Amino acid sequence: MNEPRGSVARSLCCGDVPNSIRATCQNAYANCTLVKAVRWLPVAAILCSKSWSCYTFFLVYNHLPEEDSSNHKIATLVLYHILFGLSTWCFLACLVSNPGHVPDDWRLTDEEVEHLSQASSEEEWKGMLLEFARGKGLECFQFSVQGAMRYCETCFLIKPDRSHHCSVCNQCILKMDHHCPWVNNCIGFYNYKYFILFLVYAYCYCLFLLVFLSTYLFLYRDENNDVNWNIHISGILVLSFISFVFISCLLWYHVFLLIVNRTTLEQFRKPILETGSSGKAWNMGTFRNLQEVFGDIGCLWFLPVFTSMGNGTHFSCPRMVRVASGVGLGRKYDSVIVIHERSPSVKLDQHFELSEKHPRPVTVEYVAQHPSPRIEITHMNSC
Repeated sequence: MNEPRGSVARSLCCGDVPNSIRATCQNAYANCTLVKAVRWLPVAAILCSKSWSCYTFFLVYNHLPEEDSSNHKIATLVLYHILFGLSTWCFLACLVSNPGHVPDDWRLTDEEVEHLSQASSEEEWKGMLLEFARGKGLECFQFSVQGAMRYCETCFLIKPDRSHHCSVCNQCILKMDHHCPWVNNCIGFYNYKYFILFLVYAYCYCLFLLVFLSTYLFLYRDENNDVNWNIHISGILVLSFISFVFISCLLWYHVFLLIVNRTTLEQFRKPILETGSSGKAWNMGTFRNLQEVFGDIGCLWFLPVFTSMGNGTHFSCPRMVRVASGVGLGRKYDSVIVIHERSPSVKLDQHFELSEKHPRPVTVEYVAQHPSPRIEITHMNSC
C-alpha cells in the first residue's frame, strides 16, 4: 500500500513517531554547533575571495606605468570601488536580513493543534483547517496536492500563499525561493531583491576583474617584454572566470523567474489553486512583476534597500475573463471563474442565473468574497 500524502496521512501511517519527536529531532539538528559552523564555510570562502581580489587589484593598480593617463586610472579606480562596494553591500544584506517569517496571526493555538491532531480522517482534518482559517480571517488560495489548506506540522501554522518550510532554517519563509548556502540564509520575500542585485553586481565585478587583469597582462610587460604573471593575478583570473560562468547561469535563470513572477520552488512544482495547478498564477506582466520585487520608485531599484510591494502574505494575480456562451433565458452556469485583484482565479461549485435584461452571450467578471461562496457581478458587457 502506497503511503498517502498529507499531514493527516503521515500521522496515520507513522503513528509511532509523534510530531513532537520529529520536531525535537529537527530542532536539535538545526541547533547543532558543528552543523552551524559548517554552514558558515561558504560565506567565509566568499569573503576571503573578495579580500584576495581586492588585494590583487591594488597590487596591479599600483604597478601601472606612471605615464598612463591619469583620467583612465581614476575612472578605473572609481568603477572598481562602485562595483566592489555594491556587490559587498548586497552580499551582506542577503547575509543578515530576515527573509520573511510567517506572522503569528497564521499560527494555530495549542488547543487548535490538539484538536487537529484528533482528526479521525483526512476529510475531517481538511474541514478543521478550513474552519480555523475562516475563524482567523485568513485568505489562502493555494492548496496542497490533496486540496486542503497548506499546513506546516513543524511550525504549527497555516501557510500563506507562496510560503514554504525551510528544513535548514527550520521555519516557514514568506515567498520562499530557496535556501542559499553561499549566504547561509533563506531567500524569501524580504531579501529576494538583495539577492538579485547581488547576482547583478557580482556578475559585473567578475567581468571587470577579467577585463582589467587581462588588459594589464597583455599591454604592460616587464623589461624583457615578458608577461607579468604572478600567483595572485593568475589565481584571481581563474577564480573570476569560474565565478563569472557560475553567476551568469544563476543570474539569467533568476531574471527569467523574475519576469514571469515565479520562485525556484514554483518553477519545479506549479502552485495548486482550486482551478488546478498553474505556472502563471502570479504573473501580472513583466513590468508589474518587476515592480512587485523592486517597488514603484525607479531610483531605488538598483540599491539594496527594501522597496518590494506587499507584505509577503498576499499577492496580486492577473484578471481573468470567461465568455459565457449560453443563449437560453435563465441558463445556469457552473465552473464559474472568480475574479479578484489580489487572488488567483478560483472555481466555485456554485450556480447563478443571468437576468433576462442582460444581452446574451455576455462577458462576465466576478469578485469572490473568499472563503464565503457569495458571488457579485461587477461588470457585464455584450460580446
